[in-house]
Amino acid sequence: MLKLIILKSHPEMYILGKVSEMDQEPSLLIEDVYLVKGGNGSGIKIDLVEYPKHVSDRFLFLTSTDVLTILEPAPAVIEAYNERIAAK
Repeated sequence: MLKLIILKSHPEMYILGKVSEMDQEPSLLIEDVYLVKGGNGSGIKIDLVEYPKHVSDRFLFLTSTDVLTILEPAPAVIEAYNERIAAK
């Protein structure tokens, strides 16, 4: 499922990706990961930046202690994500 994740260590970062929960730590697998930049509901363009940078892997593993919260992305964010994935 596509989710927006906020980390405890960087609450200003919004990580977007397909999240799968696992039975043991690391408890989250996030695939096709992007950072969400811009877009605040005021017509500002949503920019998705590949994350992490400088690697060929397009996934992350996170432990439950890393995560502050997991949220449903706004429709505009989902649309931007789907467009980005389709353009690959």
